[in-house]
Amino acid sequence: MKVKLFGTKEEILAQLKDAELDSSQDYVCEISLKRSLSMNDCYNSWCRIIQQEFGDNSLNETKRNLKYEFGLYSEYKDKDGTLVREYESTADFTKEKMMQFISDIETFAIGHGIILPKKDVINFFKK
Repeated sequence: MKVKLFGTKEEILAQLKDAELDSSQDYVCEISLKRSLSMNDCYNSWCRIIQQEFGDNSLNETKRNLKYEFGLYSEYKDKDGTLVREYESTADFTKEKMMQFISDIETFAIGHGIILPKKDVINFFKK
């Protein structure tokens, strides 16, 4: 039986503790750890810098623009035929997905001549 666990380390451990598992069965666990708070801090810090450089009206506008740039959205037509775009929430990102997004943002910034502070990256990888 395959079991999928998602969340922070503490949430996953709690899920395992609370799980009612049958000892006569074998289980395969797929574990996806959510992005850390230090990853989120780095993301927000870099988005603020990019917001200032591009003159976006708000931090949320910058975040939407970056998610659009990297295809982190889905589109559909509502019942009236209007195109609706929904952006992925970084709160639901795994560590791996958030690391890729941060890397993409850094590459994007370098391509636009924007220097992002490396101290944010150092803190990002510490936790």
